[in-house]
Amino acid sequence: MTTTRLAAALAAGLGVLMAGAGWAETLRIGVVTPPQQAWTLETIRFAEGLTEATEGRIETEVFHSGQLGTEADMLRQVQSGTLDMMLITVSELANRVPEMNLLLAPGLVASNEQAGRFLTEGETPRALMGLLDSRVGVHGLGYGMAGVTQVMTSFDAQSPADLRGRRVRITASPAILAFNQLIGSAPTPLPLPAIYDAFANGQVDALETNLDIFRVLNIADHARTLLMSNQGMFPAVVIVSARTLQRLSAEDRALLDEHGAAYARGVIDATLAAEDVSRAHFRQLAAEGALTIVEVAPADYADLQAAWDESFGQGIGDIAALRAEAARFAE
Repeated sequence: MTTTRLAAALAAGLGVLMAGAGWAETLRIGVVTPPQQAWTLETIRFAEGLTEATEGRIETEVFHSGQLGTEADMLRQVQSGTLDMMLITVSELANRVPEMNLLLAPGLVASNEQAGRFLTEGETPRALMGLLDSRVGVHGLGYGMAGVTQVMTSFDAQSPADLRGRRVRITASPAILAFNQLIGSAPTPLPLPAIYDAFANGQVDALETNLDIFRVLNIADHARTLLMSNQGMFPAVVIVSARTLQRLSAEDRALLDEHGAAYARGVIDATLAAEDVSRAHFRQLAAEGALTIVEVAPADYADLQAAWDESFGQGIGDIAALRAEAARFAE
């Protein structure tokens, strides 16, 4: 057999083997949360469901706990196609799409339930997610969220005024940075995997995030006060690489759209359930005298929110219209 005929025979045989073996597309999915946290559990559930729905044509690998780097690192990987999907906070996307800072406006919603309805049904969130294709080179499949953000301190605190001059860990975004500067704190952006050590060793005096993260990471071990301030909504988006979408068949892309949207909704539902568990957990700690819980009245933040709207919010969109839209989803 000549070399040319041998090569042709090998190529034909390889094609038969690949078809018979049902070679699968493997999607790599990233998330920064720890393994036991609601976002990670929902990501794993989505991954398993997608493989089943595609009858094994799509297999998945889930990388949690920031194994592939920070959110910014992973976003660059999704843009390049080396990472196929991730659940990413709007705070990180807002560094690329300034208008998305609107969703981080302080005091925009009063509850997790209101946040979930607004994100899934609101016109503005949908329009903002549509900007990701052209601005970032990724496609949004749906909104998830963490709970509205609270503040846990290593010192006794009674109101936002007690945060002045204190080092407060924040998620890096212009909107959150601007609000903390108005409070008068020293905002300190830190990635999620670093916050426990930073709080325990005194690198920061307070942490701004949601109740479920406080509970899962045992932050209360080093805390004195939990300020229930409902500072802001904390949305996330399930995104997929444009390069990945180009590789998929029309059938599998449709399944990815369907299951990705359900994944995002599942993240919201799981967050609502986890927040209920976390509230009960911290109420128990307070009853045992291990933690002081302070309910911060909306009036304590009213002037700060008005200042944020005037100094920052009006520069990125119609903040008054956004607040009116979000209010329609209140209980």
